[in-house]
Amino acid sequence: MHMNNHKNVNISVSINHHPISKHSSLKYLGVILDGKLNWKLPMEKLITQLSKSCGMLFKLKHYTNISVLKSVYFALFHSYLTYSILNWGRANKTTFLPLIRFQKKAVRTLDITKLK
Repeated sequence: MHMNNHKNVNISVSINHHPISKHSSLKYLGVILDGKLNWKLPMEKLITQLSKSCGMLFKLKHYTNISVLKSVYFALFHSYLTYSILNWGRANKTTFLPLIRFQKKAVRTLDITKLK
């Protein structure tokens, strides 16, 4: 028999009699964590970063060769995408579906056959 007894527990934490305030989210080592660990807020920030990186790749595509584009892809896009992936990698599929779309867009930008 399984009973769901969900009670809201208010816990106050203090260090040397100085209370530690509760926040809805916190940034630690560049990763935003919220109280529910639903990864929505960090994904929004990551999508913004990936969007900027994609735009940069697209603009550079007209001025440089494939090796420089690959370097920029791995330096900017790939590094943002893989940072802390162990934390958010098991998130709900719909949460990180936009990330997959941006990665496909970035890789299409690197398509050698379309480069001049």
